[in-house]
Amino acid sequence: MCAQCYEVGSTIAMEFEERFPGTATITRFGGAGIDLEKAALLALNKAGIQADNLVDSLPRIAAATEYLAPDEELAQLCDQDGEGHSVQQRFDEMRNVMCTLENPLWHSYRRAHLAGKTMSGRHLASIGRFSGEE
Repeated sequence: MCAQCYEVGSTIAMEFEERFPGTATITRFGGAGIDLEKAALLALNKAGIQADNLVDSLPRIAAATEYLAPDEELAQLCDQDGEGHSVQQRFDEMRNVMCTLENPLWHSYRRAHLAGKTMSGRHLASIGRFSGEE
């Protein structure tokens, strides 16, 4: 979920702001939100992980999104998922390929909830720190 879409309410946003300065946002929906990416980068930096040791996944996600945009199977899934528009309209309206609410390649609890669904898929991300020693 991107900073423009991740609405959490003012209490949570202010708690995040205290712990991770600069992460409170106002979402495109007008409510208080947070920038999880910025919070993660601040936490990694605090843990001693330098930014030049991180691999930015944005170029890869953007390429995969562009590659899959004309995919017929994805179009059929979007037509049948009950979450709104056609795949083409979803891609045309997308502001941030990394946003789980906007990009149909990602599972999104919020997108499913907004569509009135009672179930949704999940995804998991992890960060590992390796010392380079075997």
